[in-house]
Amino acid sequence: MPNPVASRSATRLRIALAAALCATVGAGTAYAMHRKAAAGTTTLADAMIDGRHDMCSGRDLKGSGVKMEVFATADLNSTPVQEGLVPVLDLNVTPSAPVAVGQIVRWSGWMKARASGKHVFQLAPGVTGTLTLSKNVVLDAGTRPAAATGTPFEEDRFYPFTLVVPAGKAAIDAGAWLLSWANGAQEPQPITRSYLFPPTGPIAGAKSAVVASK
Repeated sequence: MPNPVASRSATRLRIALAAALCATVGAGTAYAMHRKAAAGTTTLADAMIDGRHDMCSGRDLKGSGVKMEVFATADLNSTPVQEGLVPVLDLNVTPSAPVAVGQIVRWSGWMKARASGKHVFQLAPGVTGTLTLSKNVVLDAGTRPAAATGTPFEEDRFYPFTLVVPAGKAAIDAGAWLLSWANGAQEPQPITRSYLFPPTGPIAGAKSAVVASK
């Protein structure tokens, strides 16, 4: 019988690899990929490049969420107290247990641009954190806790990101509005699941997310 865990892992890998390639090659060119699944997980090393095809567009890909890690301290190299796949950037939606005030949360994965143009990101009022897009710091906890920076995006292209936020009352109360974006003169909107994709590699506890009561 097909292994559903392997199937989900392979799907996440295919999406993430397409994103990675599209971020590094010129527009209109990319590679088609074959992947292998073994022992219920698929990793980047299992992928094999086969040929060039125009598959950079993520127009038909629907987001499935990102990796969430919760740390007891500010040491992000330590073992997280919980981690897994979650659909949105929300401290109330967790892999296994409610987030406690004082813990540090890191989300990582790929973000798909909803339109071409400069996107302005901002954290909810009273929230500090660090947002990194394609290795560039867009929001920084030290100098610009809720400032916005215009970041050029191309529609349906994928961009690797990490978001690190200390858990506090303001961050918990923000819900899905924890991180919002605006394109041009448009009003800010929360970043929904449709634009969020997991990183490559297996993710622990990825079966489901827990919605915590406030």
